Amino acid sequence: MALRMSALKAATTSFNYEPAERKLHSTVIVGDCLYMWGGEKDDLGSGLEDHNIETERKNSSVVEVLHLPTGRWEQKPTTGDPPLGIVNYVAVAIGNEIFYYGGYCSHGRYDDNVLYSLNVDTLKWRKVVPNNPENGPKEKYGCGMIAVKIEGEDYLVIIEPGSNCIYYFRVATGQWILPKITGDDITGIDELISIDDTSAILLKEHFVCRLTFAKGSVVCVNIHVSLPQDLYMPMLSPKVVLASPLAINLLAIGDKICMTLDVIYNKLNWKKVGVPNVVKNRICHSLSVWNEGTTNTWLIMFGGDRASDTISETIFLNIRYNKRGDISVKTYSLRQYQEEMRKRRRPFEQEISQKGERDSTIEERHQQEIQQLHLQMEERDQQAREREREMERQLQEMERELQQKIQELCIQNDDMERQFREREQQLQQQLKQSQQELEEKDRQLEEQQSAWVVNGDEIRMTETVLGNGGYGEVRVAQFRGLRVSDYGSANLQNLIATTENPGNRVYSAPEAGNPRKHSPAMDVFSYGVLLIEMSICAIPQPGNRRQDVNSIRRAGLKGLVQRCVMDNCELRPKMSDIINELTQSI
Repeated sequence: MALRMSALKAATTSFNYEPAERKLHSTVIVGDCLYMWGGEKDDLGSGLEDHNIETERKNSSVVEVLHLPTGRWEQKPTTGDPPLGIVNYVAVAIGNEIFYYGGYCSHGRYDDNVLYSLNVDTLKWRKVVPNNPENGPKEKYGCGMIAVKIEGEDYLVIIEPGSNCIYYFRVATGQWILPKITGDDITGIDELISIDDTSAILLKEHFVCRLTFAKGSVVCVNIHVSLPQDLYMPMLSPKVVLASPLAINLLAIGDKICMTLDVIYNKLNWKKVGVPNVVKNRICHSLSVWNEGTTNTWLIMFGGDRASDTISETIFLNIRYNKRGDISVKTYSLRQYQEEMRKRRRPFEQEISQKGERDSTIEERHQQEIQQLHLQMEERDQQAREREREMERQLQEMERELQQKIQELCIQNDDMERQFREREQQLQQQLKQSQQELEEKDRQLEEQQSAWVVNGDEIRMTETVLGNGGYGEVRVAQFRGLRVSDYGSANLQNLIATTENPGNRVYSAPEAGNPRKHSPAMDVFSYGVLLIEMSICAIPQPGNRRQDVNSIRRAGLKGLVQRCVMDNCELRPKMSDIINELTQSI
């Protein structure tokens, strides 16, 4: 199977290859290549056979390519989804895309009014889906189609056979447009042929209709054409436009006739053109124009129907013009055309060969120079490698020195860290010792500050009575060799709240709420309040303290009490001074 495919591939790419017979097909030229696809072929069966979409899709998935500079045919496979309407379709190229419309399959059981395109660079098919298919043409075959450019944009123009309907397809937006048709009636006129980017002609027996395309409109003008008695319009044969230095001619070949019509200078007379019978005795063939440069024009014909036989013949027509602008034709077969192209290429090939010899001599000289340069470069490379090795050695030495310095720094850093840890331990020990000393001092200070606290077991009452207070007698007692007074105010604890500060709030000094300010002066304040209570024989209230002090009658006692209850603890008298004054007064 692989050998068979290789043989088939070799056969379809050699100079001896020529495509199979076909008719009712089209050819389109893009660049220097002619593309031929589809057509009715004898080996594809007739309408009496079964219709098989898969088989027909396979048969329509190849395209024939003619390389015009050499005359070599080549069959290439395509990808994508090709159309099934391979017969009686219309085709036209815009850039690197060939657009196909309409047609029916070789079995006559399938027709399509869908637009397809083939990219000649990738040979991939795509189905062109319009935005508004309901505004497109309805006829499926026998239509005319050309490409125009309106205000710089590409459009397809399609005319349905025998109707007055013209459709625009805006390629950039994928939109069908129904232009407004003005001028003469074109009903019954078909065969749409492009003249330039904005105009075309329609043909019928004795009429030529000029079409001028604008954005959203078409202008139609019918012109009567003189047709000699021995000529007739070959309706089943293609027609092409030839641009000569003096005129633009429409040329029709087929159905046993070849003639031209000047469509620019309004001569509008058909003229015969002499060509061999092998050229004109056919219908339903393809015909394309290739302008080889600016002075040489070729017509390429392929296939068609001759006496009910489908043929597979490639004919090349070289067009010449005389001084009056008339046309003469020289005919070439495929082999003759290939030889003609070889002759034309031969001087160029010889020149290329001579240039190749000169280039070979130059190449040899260049090779010698290159060899010398290579030797020099090798020597320089050797020197560079030696320098690189020396630099690498120096770099290694520097790395060793750097590693040694890093090790020394690491050792120094370790010593510093060790010294730092030792110093930190010393400081922590000193801090701990200082904290212990501070705690000891705080403890001593607290002992000193709390030395004035009295333990009830150390107090021994005497029979000496100082006076009567609001709740009992005030007696003299002995405490550690000192004489103190006792007043049974402990009985008041159940009557007066004492949750805010130490002691009873009535007797508490202003600084009682701040432990750091506790001192014996707080007892002096409380003792002064006690003297007030003894003097007024009632529980003194903090808010009436000044009034209570002023109510004391004895001047000496009143002065002593005033000093005892002063807010500033430093101005209060010492307990020893109070005892002396009270002793003297007693």
